[in-house]
Amino acid sequence: MKTQVLVIGGGFAGLSTALRLAERGMKDVVVIEQEKALGGHASGRNAGMIRQSVADPFLAALAREGRDLLKRRKFFIESGSLLLAKGRSGAELDQIEQAMKEAGVKSKRLPCQRAVSRVPLLEGADFEEALFTPTDGLVDIEALLKYLLSRLKHFQIPVICGSGVTGIGKEGNVFEVRTGKRILFCEKLVNAAGAWAGILGDKAGAFQVSFKAYRRHLFLSRPLRGVKRDWPFVWDLSHQLYFRPVKGSLLLSPCDKALFSLEANQAKIPGEKTDPQIREELNLKLKNFFPDFKKVKLVSVKAGLRTMVRDGRFVVGEDKTLKGFFWVAGLGGHGVTTCLSVGELAARFILGKKVDGALKEAFSPGRFKEEYAPAC
Repeated sequence: MKTQVLVIGGGFAGLSTALRLAERGMKDVVVIEQEKALGGHASGRNAGMIRQSVADPFLAALAREGRDLLKRRKFFIESGSLLLAKGRSGAELDQIEQAMKEAGVKSKRLPCQRAVSRVPLLEGADFEEALFTPTDGLVDIEALLKYLLSRLKHFQIPVICGSGVTGIGKEGNVFEVRTGKRILFCEKLVNAAGAWAGILGDKAGAFQVSFKAYRRHLFLSRPLRGVKRDWPFVWDLSHQLYFRPVKGSLLLSPCDKALFSLEANQAKIPGEKTDPQIREELNLKLKNFFPDFKKVKLVSVKAGLRTMVRDGRFVVGEDKTLKGFFWVAGLGGHGVTTCLSVGELAARFILGKKVDGALKEAFSPGRFKEEYAPAC
């Protein structure tokens, strides 16, 4: 099978990149996914929160652009966000506020009672101030996935599941990608493999980028009286916890960040096994810092991976040493917010279009040259 562009990875990043290529006129694109169904990893195991309120100005810019592209869709709810802070976390709010200002995102500081008026469950919670971003919101991740697939179907871009990569070679300007079922040839190869991006890069002989995958748990509560669909999601910076409304219940996380070894867990889907101690950690945080949450009962749990590099920025662009090999990886929990804007950025790189120099450098796969060496 031959194609001009082969995208490896059927998550939000890979699908968005393929879609933006098609919308820009590049129709000879194929997407392959190692799992038998889409949404089995980070793209299907996240809280669906659209958050522009981040401290890094480059991420804030992509978050704003991603949110602007999502706001036209019926599956996006502009409910806003509340970031809570106490003590030293106030300085983090300052950084976030400045980054959003540079990105053109409006926000405002609120005293405790103003925050409580928006989310009454915060009555008595342990915080001193909040940052409200009205244009943040929530997205239905299943609907987003269906939207991307329907648009790719419109452009007749195939998405082939159950195609784990067993080997990659290159002769001249053509890549040979081997899976268990077929061999594919392409001129440009896109690494959107999520937590497996580093492993895939090694298989291709690309510049070695050190990714780390961290597991994070999400808990669903029983339905609670008074929970409103249009509440902003809440993220407590001091105590590291977040929650959002979902169908009369709450989806919560204690912001756990346990390193997950892909090599040691190759036979397991990362989100299938959860850690019972994390439930205890979340219950303890709720008990100590959120007195009105005493009626919250956790009924189900799932976990997914967030993959990132050491500086927390994305890895997007052409490989430093392997021409025609493009990275779209390391979105580190920002994937649902930025997938459409990252897809646009990646498409510009792949098609050879002009990219802002500062943005190119910020996300360059070769920016770790002082620490990493090309793979053998």
